[in-house]
Amino acid sequence: MKGCPLHCLWCHNPEGISKKPQVVVRPSRCIGCNQCAKVCPHSPAPQGSQSLPLRPVGCNLCGLCVENCPTSARQIAGNKRSVSEVMQSILQDQLFYDESGGGVTFSGGEPLLQAKFLTLLLQECKKHQLHTAVDTCGLAPQEQLLAIAPFTDVFLYDLKLMDNAKHRHFTGASNHVILSNLTVLGPVAKNIWIRVPLIPTINTDQANLEKTARFASKIPNVRQVNLLPFHHFGINKTHQETPNQTLADIAPPTESANQQAAAIFESFGLTVRIGG
Repeated sequence: MKGCPLHCLWCHNPEGISKKPQVVVRPSRCIGCNQCAKVCPHSPAPQGSQSLPLRPVGCNLCGLCVENCPTSARQIAGNKRSVSEVMQSILQDQLFYDESGGGVTFSGGEPLLQAKFLTLLLQECKKHQLHTAVDTCGLAPQEQLLAIAPFTDVFLYDLKLMDNAKHRHFTGASNHVILSNLTVLGPVAKNIWIRVPLIPTINTDQANLEKTARFASKIPNVRQVNLLPFHHFGINKTHQETPNQTLADIAPPTESANQQAAAIFESFGLTVRIGG
């Protein structure tokens, strides 16, 4: 679901931050054919191999540039769907869920920004006896989080930074509500998986990892911790006129560093998995 209250520096789905539909460009796929500029009703006559800007003046997201891009370098992120339309898509794979033991994961962005829509979808899934998971950053009104708990089999709950000042600096918001919500959710949730991104130079110091592990170890119904090593996938998604490239110089953590981080969480009695 589109829209997120956080603006994490390392976000690998930056097209999910805004609630509104938007053009996303993957520069690595662009072959300079200029087809996007040729079909755009708002662009000037194309010159050379100059590609169309993200949103030309007057752009109304008509989608012509997307439809005519031969390499899918241009895409529109975001469209409106009803509960019945989403459920129709979900139920097409019901046989697969039954055979694999899988189910439906609601992610984003932050799905609780559309709490009413999310609740209706979860309730419909339960009518069809589908396993459900909600991937959340935890920054939402507590009553909304607790309201979906009866219909959610697994919460995938993000913990990014324990220091509030650092959390605000790197994500754009305080972590007070996030931590408080997890404390309240623990006793009523069926199953919680804590997800911790590992971002070198930002949150992989021993002090932060130990504080995170200590906090997680005190929450009831935490079944495992997923450590998510940083990668550069999000950098290749241009979703604004001046993309943020500040993470380009940060290297993903080494396997040794990942194992050391896992050992810290295991020392607090937590089950740990590297990866999502």
